[in-house]
Amino acid sequence: MKMILFITFISGIFMGMTTAPVNAWFLGWVALAPLWVLVIQQEKYFDKFLLGLVWGIGYHGVALFWITGIHPMTWLGVPWLASLAIAIFCWIFITLWGAILVAIWAYLFGVLTPTSSSEKIFSFARVLLGITLWCCLEKIWSLGSLWWTSLSLTQSYHNLVILHLSQLSGPITVTAAIITVNALFGEAFIQAKSQGNSEKFQSIKFWKKQNNSDKFNLFFKPSLFIINYSLLIIHYSFFLPITTFILFHIVGFSLYNIPLNPDSTTALKVGIIQGNIPNEIKFNSTGWYRAVEGYTT
Repeated sequence: MKMILFITFISGIFMGMTTAPVNAWFLGWVALAPLWVLVIQQEKYFDKFLLGLVWGIGYHGVALFWITGIHPMTWLGVPWLASLAIAIFCWIFITLWGAILVAIWAYLFGVLTPTSSSEKIFSFARVLLGITLWCCLEKIWSLGSLWWTSLSLTQSYHNLVILHLSQLSGPITVTAAIITVNALFGEAFIQAKSQGNSEKFQSIKFWKKQNNSDKFNLFFKPSLFIINYSLLIIHYSFFLPITTFILFHIVGFSLYNIPLNPDSTTALKVGIIQGNIPNEIKFNSTGWYRAVEGYTT
């Protein structure tokens, strides 16, 4: 179980690495798949809940680490140690707040798709259920003030094509697309594993020991090249998630090319995003000069 928790935690960290400063947005399309597979494989509901919690801590902990930047708050008159304690508390609290959402999803998903009958449930129905549960929980989460690390954030701001899916139904559309691809990758892995393909692979030998000597000679033997149909099965099982990934980007690209304002005579309303100015200089003359320079040049 420790190894399973470790794998889950690492996959959550990979999902967290999609955000700044790493911005590895492409990891968002596969980093949830291990959690999907492991939750389905676990028999105990508590283990499913624990896996979701660990994955959520990995993801939200990395994605929200920036909150520790509020330290030091000595410019507000807060002592250094107290400032550090406040920053750590805020980071832990909002990390657990997001992790609980993933844990609840994993538990409900496990309850509705029990291990004993998981093979009898069509993969399509399981994928649809997982997407629906996650989107419903995230919608409830968005009603609060700490809806900061939606899965849609993993594509911001580098994958502009996918972000334009938000034109359809808001950021929840991007979240649904990410879960769909991850779920399909997870189902493909489960299918490949159930067919025992990994045990059927044949290795190709290139070296042979002759005459009881310590020297190895390179040789070629055509009979060792075996075409294994299980390899083709694995390729086909992963064809659907790859195709779905491409399809989402095609749709996003088509939306990306639609002008936001077809009428050039109509003005656009825009907003200004606060610049990234360190807290310790934000309210003194240095911060003011930096803000003026950043907003006017």
